Amino acid sequence: MPEPTPSEGQNLFEGDQPLPPEPESSELVLSGPPEPPKPWSKDASLPRVVSPMPASDLQKALAQRAKQGKLAGYQKQSERMFTLDAAGGIYERTLIATIISDTADKDEHTEIWFEGKLKRTIPIVVIVVLVFTLWPGVWLTDSILSTWFNWYRLGIWWTSAWYIPLTLLAVPAFWAQFKKSERESWEDAHKAIEKIARVGDGEVVGVQTAESA
Repeated sequence: MPEPTPSEGQNLFEGDQPLPPEPESSELVLSGPPEPPKPWSKDASLPRVVSPMPASDLQKALAQRAKQGKLAGYQKQSERMFTLDAAGGIYERTLIATIISDTADKDEHTEIWFEGKLKRTIPIVVIVVLVFTLWPGVWLTDSILSTWFNWYRLGIWWTSAWYIPLTLLAVPAFWAQFKKSERESWEDAHKAIEKIARVGDGEVVGVQTAESA
């Protein structure tokens, strides 16, 4: 004989024992180091340094090398971070080193990750100069030409028609200079990372060359 169908809203389990609570999620929470810092566009990943030396001792050794002029731009930012210079022509970068594990904290080794950051002063100056070259540069050019040469009476719009394209011809040269600086700073960053590894009696891992990026 078929069981009666419960009316709408009737509890199907009325009179039965309450259902046990659902167990908490058994999903494993994976522990590990933080996400690596995002490097400048040339990097897919800068190499890392692993060293048996405690981070505090490594920072002292690096500071000593910097005083000897063997580590350009070294500055201790905190117990877990320091910076160096990554030379690249006029568009220099700062190499930021973050210590993510430390043998002093019972970790297997001291590990350092690196990030490159463009120093903004020179790029801002170049952009400002380019903008002012366009305006009021075009107005100044038209004013000077019309003052020095009586026959020059083209007006600001005709002056703009030849002056602005002529000025913008310099943009590819600026961009080529920037890309060259990027390659040079990439190479200098790798050299600095290798120096850090030698100071800490460690090794460079995850090495990547500019050609493979």
